[in-house]
Amino acid sequence: MPENKFFWSYPIMYLLKGDVLKSDADLKRALKTYDAGLYGDQFPADKIKITLIRPKLKAKPGTIRVTFDGFDPFTTKKPLRTYMTIYRRFDEKTKQTILLILRSSRRYTQGDPVWNSLLTFPKDVGF
Repeated sequence: MPENKFFWSYPIMYLLKGDVLKSDADLKRALKTYDAGLYGDQFPADKIKITLIRPKLKAKPGTIRVTFDGFDPFTTKKPLRTYMTIYRRFDEKTKQTILLILRSSRRYTQGDPVWNSLLTFPKDVGF
């Protein structure tokens, strides 16, 4: 439910073959394709807006912040802004790209209980 502080808040982890999603354009295309698939015919993919921000200070290499203007096809059936922190690295040994996406409808703020919970995942999976 939208009033729940964890509404649209979850981690996703991908293990992808090869050294992929290296460019901003590739990452935007993958994010848009994923969400457009969730929406079905409820919201046109061309209305999805994605802003990527690469933090310069105090961020681990490969960390990207995203503002994602999309849609909630499940509960509200309305446009929805979500925020993501994405961690990406290529593992030379396994030849896999590891992508961890932390996503929430809550704007990232230091000390936020939802983000505090989400931010436990990077350490747990080796980022």
